[in-house]
Amino acid sequence: MTTLAAITAVEMCRQFIPRLSTSGHKGSSGRVGVIGGSEEYTGAPYFSAMTTLRLGVDLAFVYCHPDAAVPIKSLAPDLMVIPALRNPSPQLTEETIAEELATRISSLHALVVGPGLGRSEATFAIISRLFRMIRERKLKLPIVIDADGLWIITQHPALIRDLPYILLTPNQIELRRLCNTFNVDFPMDFDSVPQRSKTIMDLAAKFGNNLSILSKGRYDVIANADGVRVCSEPFTTRRVGGQGDVLSGAAAAFLAWAHLLPANQGRDIQLDQFADACFSAAFFTRCSAYKAWQQRGRNYLTHDVLECMGSTFRELFPEESSGGEQIDLLSIKPFVS
Repeated sequence: MTTLAAITAVEMCRQFIPRLSTSGHKGSSGRVGVIGGSEEYTGAPYFSAMTTLRLGVDLAFVYCHPDAAVPIKSLAPDLMVIPALRNPSPQLTEETIAEELATRISSLHALVVGPGLGRSEATFAIISRLFRMIRERKLKLPIVIDADGLWIITQHPALIRDLPYILLTPNQIELRRLCNTFNVDFPMDFDSVPQRSKTIMDLAAKFGNNLSILSKGRYDVIANADGVRVCSEPFTTRRVGGQGDVLSGAAAAFLAWAHLLPANQGRDIQLDQFADACFSAAFFTRCSAYKAWQQRGRNYLTHDVLECMGSTFRELFPEESSGGEQIDLLSIKPFVS
C-alpha cells in the first residue's frame, strides 16, 4: 500500500465512508437491499448482503424466493430476509408481488438485483414489472445488476435504458452475451485495457448517458460517459463462486454512501462520483480477497474474504475504523431522580 496509485485509491474510497458517531441512528450509514435467492442458489445473496454489513452499512435486506428464506436466515441472523419473490397465483399476481417489492425498496439507499435470482418465467416477469415501476415512480436509487439480473437485461434491455444510477457488473461470459445482443465488438484480447475500455464504453452508450459498467477480469475496468477507471490491485488466482457477489455488495455499499453524502442531499449523484464509488468497491474487494488469498492459498473460499474485511478496513482506513467520538466513562455521572 505504499505506491502513489494505492494512496490515491485509498483517498478515493475515504471520501465516501461515513464517520461513526454517537448521534447516529440505525440507517445513518445506509440501508441496502438484495433481490435474489432461489431454491438452487442461497449463497449468492448471502455473500452480497453480508458484504454490505461487513463494510459498515447498517441494515441489509434480502428479498428472495420462500424456498431460499430459511437457509439464508440460518446463515446470517444479521440479515433481514423477506420471502417476497413468491410464486404467482390467481390470488397473488406478478403485478402485486412487484408492487410490494417497489414499496419495500423505496426507503433503501442502494439495491442489488440478481445474485442467485434464478431464471424462472415468474421471476423474470416480476423483475420486469419492478423495473417498470421504478421508472414510473422516478425512484433515484443506485441499482447494481449482476448475475441473473444481467440475463434479464440481455433479454429486455429497454427495462433500464436511460434510467439513472444503474451499474452492470458482468464477468467475461456475461459481457460477451451483452455485446452479442447489442452488436458491440467483443475485445480480441480481454486483458487489453484499451480494447476492453472501448468495448464497455460502446456498450454503455447503448443504454443512454447514465449507465455505468464494471467489467470484471484480471483488471476491473469501470466505464461510463464520464470516462474510464481501471483497478489493477493484486487479486487472487483462485476462481471460486461468490467473489462476484461480494463485489456487487461492495458496490452497493459505496453507492449507498455516495447517495448519503451531505453534498448530494437533494441532488443527483454525478457520473464521475458514481464511477469513483464503483472503483472504490473494486479496490476494497481486491484488497480483502488478496489478504485472504495470502492467508489461505488453495484453501481460499469466499467466506475468507468476508472474514478479512475488518482487518483490511482497519489497515486502509484507521481513522474511519476508530469510531470518531470517544466516550470518557469516568466522566459519566449517575442519574438520580
